[in-house]
Amino acid sequence: MFWIFYAIAWHWIVPYSPLAINVNAAFKPPSLAHLFGTDNYGRDVFSRVLAGAQSVLSVGGFGALIGELQLAQS
Repeated sequence: MFWIFYAIAWHWIVPYSPLAINVNAAFKPPSLAHLFGTDNYGRDVFSRVLAGAQSVLSVGGFGALIGELQLAQS
């Protein structure tokens, strides 16, 4: 339920855009400003993780559906 909530509501929760590049903030360690730190382009990793949850849950759900359909046909 945790990841489903965040996959739906990540637009309102993330503190920064997951695509915004800030080279001055590259490789920052975790802090209150960046909970998971920043990557080599200065993008906020926490924002990127929450934004990616939607894609991951969609692919996982679609894969489970295909597997279920394969079992039903057997």
